[in-house]
Amino acid sequence: MRAPSWTSTASIARLPQILACTNAVRVNPDVLSDASCFASVQAELKNPPRLPLNYDANLTAAAVYHNNWMVSYSTMSHQLSGEPSLGDRADMFGYDWWRIAENVAAGYGSAKSVVSGWLCSSGHRANMFSCSYADIGIGSDPVARYYTQILACTNAVRVNPDVLSDASCFASVQAELRNPPRLALTFNAFLASAAATHNALMVSTSTMSHQLSGELSLGDRVTAAGYSWRGVAENIAAGYGSAKSVVSGWLW
Repeated sequence: MRAPSWTSTASIARLPQILACTNAVRVNPDVLSDASCFASVQAELKNPPRLPLNYDANLTAAAVYHNNWMVSYSTMSHQLSGEPSLGDRADMFGYDWWRIAENVAAGYGSAKSVVSGWLCSSGHRANMFSCSYADIGIGSDPVARYYTQILACTNAVRVNPDVLSDASCFASVQAELRNPPRLALTFNAFLASAAATHNALMVSTSTMSHQLSGELSLGDRVTAAGYSWRGVAENIAAGYGSAKSVVSGWLW
């Protein structure tokens, strides 16, 4: 198969609407309460609370690239004959991923309908609502009605500290970052729930603190969330505009 060109206006025509709809339903599932499956899945959508995903241009390039394969060959698939795998596509477009997933769809006529379709499919819903992912890229062709959504996250700086070599403190801390070598961290749903609950309390009180008035201690919060711990620690931050900037701040 000949690889199609990945750049076209059609390929990103509905990107803002799909991004907005995806993030809206992650933060407040009730916005799609008219979806046919909503009554049966609403409990799992609401607990733990989810954060909005960050738009990523590199993942979008990878999503557009794949979407144009589907459009060119009128075939919905996660990998067409001769096409790189999902992970290789993300690598091609410069996204240093640790965990990655993809939703595809065909035949829907609007952003709301395609996101509702993913919501009502268990595998697609698991991807779209996973707390494992922080970034999103989208490819769509509303004329041909093919859609691609890539969700991913990085754990890069632990494995390769040089990915944040532009952090202001890097020169002074790089030796300790590299020795001993670190493994990537494993996502845990119980810890994510404890973190999301604490974060929501900081948001609601407009206060950055490790323990707000009336709140359980860190250890008690983690235990209440169902995580059996031996050692536990917490980083918090406020005011940063991107995932990279907050992780860079924590490097200090």
